[in-house]
Amino acid sequence: MTAWIRRGISIVFGLALIGLATACGGATRTPEDPGAAAGQAPDLGSCDVTVTGSPALTVTSSGDLSSVATDYWLSYADTRGILESTAQDEDPDARPPDSRLYVESGMLANPRVIALGVACRDAQASVALVPGALSRYEHVPFRPNTYEIAPVSAVADAAMGTFVALVEIVKDGESIPYVVYQPGTLTIAEFDAAHIAGTFEFKAGSPSRERIEAKGHFNYRRPDVR
Repeated sequence: MTAWIRRGISIVFGLALIGLATACGGATRTPEDPGAAAGQAPDLGSCDVTVTGSPALTVTSSGDLSSVATDYWLSYADTRGILESTAQDEDPDARPPDSRLYVESGMLANPRVIALGVACRDAQASVALVPGALSRYEHVPFRPNTYEIAPVSAVADAAMGTFVALVEIVKDGESIPYVVYQPGTLTIAEFDAAHIAGTFEFKAGSPSRERIEAKGHFNYRRPDVR
């Protein structure tokens, strides 16, 4: 995975997942859950993406703890736990100089971690849709909405209220980044305390000027909602 894709996905999803995993007890299922007795993984929904161009492929992924990251699904305690975990990073260079100040200021931030991030990925490709760095809760509200997918390669370059598509495709064993080159669309059709569903489409190009068009739809369930 290329460095800028890895960094973007890590920032957006990595910390928020700590809270979601805590909230759902590590995705442990109760005996009443369908499939629990058989030891099956919980059904958290799915995402399908059709890619045409170069290359042409279909991405099909099942929902898991890395599919959705959103502060709207995290409790106050979960969010504080995420920030405290960050403040105690094993890498001394990654720790903030004042852990207490970092946590307290983070709890007052907007957003505290991330308003919303959605990912679809399999062995062939990865698509992560995340808000521009300046976006706040008021720009990404807890309800259905339609957003522009900005023609930029970095979250920091996107305008408030727009999303960025972090895309990479595996070709001949190498992960190739693709950057959206004209505005695309993300439509959140449903977004509540239990699930999120929507569609997206965009056109993107690789460093070698190969171009693709991607169209996808997702329907994910919140992990701790039975």
